[in-house]
Formats: sequence, structure tokens, C-alpha cells
Amino acid sequence: MELTSSVLALLQRKQLGDALWLINDAQAATQKDRSMLDKAEELLMQLKEGKGENGKRVTIGEMASATSLSASTLRYWEKEGYIQSERNKTNRYRHYDLFQTVKIWLLKSTQNAVYSSDVVLLKQAMAILTDGDLQGLQALIGTAREALVQRNREQLGGLNQLHQLCMVLKLV
Repeated sequence: MELTSSVLALLQRKQLGDALWLINDAQAATQKDRSMLDKAEELLMQLKEGKGENGKRVTIGEMASATSLSASTLRYWEKEGYIQSERNKTNRYRHYDLFQTVKIWLLKSTQNAVYSSDVVLLKQAMAILTDGDLQGLQALIGTAREALVQRNREQLGGLNQLHQLCMVLKLV
């Protein structure tokens, strides 16, 4: 709604170029989410092939840096039960294995999505996902990918409606 409102305000002022750049940013966010899902799936494939089972763990700081998330977001997701970390026995730092890394990339891919019951259900499913359930994790990635395709379709429909409106307003 916020994007639509901003675009309509720009169209009222006959600033089509600025409106199109706002829409472009939304489409770029969808593409970025697709890249994050691709990353999650790539890591899952490594896990399935046994390439990620060498025990390597990354700290919360390393994970935050790799994903461009804040450490507080990771702590919040852990508090909500979406992800789990292991604690270093010496310094109590949080560490994430590859399974949790896949879940983090999957969660990150939902950040640009409109808050909906689908996002809530995905997060709830992640919270109850058994650690090491690769098939369940693959299914969740598939669900997220379907939602992303649907968002892409809706954006296309919105563009069509925008074009029709611009023709009525004689902006194109």
C-alpha cells in the first residue's frame, strides 16, 4: 500500500519517471529475494552432498556480516525459535552450522515480502522444523519460491494496471 500510495502521488504530480524508479526498486527487491533463495538452496545442496558436515560453525558476527543482517535480528529470530545456535563452551558466543545458515538465508528472503499469513506460516514451520530435516527444509524453500513467483506475477499485473492508468492520464 505504501508503494502504491507513493506512486499515485507522483503520478498526480505528473512525475512518471520518479514513479517508475520506485517500482523498479520493488522489482529489484524481488530479484534480490530470489538470489537469497538461490543461496539457501545452494547451501542445502552442499549439506545434502555432505560437503557441509565438516563441523564448521560461524559466529553470529560472521553470519551477520555474510548476510547483511544485524546481530540483533539473528538474536530475535533465535528468541522466536526460527533458528538455533550452539554456544561456544569457552566464551558462550553463538555459532551456526550449515543447516541453520540455510534457514537464515531463507528467513532473509522473506524480509521484503508483504507481511502476510503465508509469511507467518512459513516462519511457524521453520520454528517446528526438526534440526537436520533436509527434506522439510527443501519443502520450505519450495514454498518460499512459490510465494516469490506469485509476488512477481502480482507485480506484473500491477504494471499492466499502471500502464493503463498512465494512458488514461496521458503520461505515456
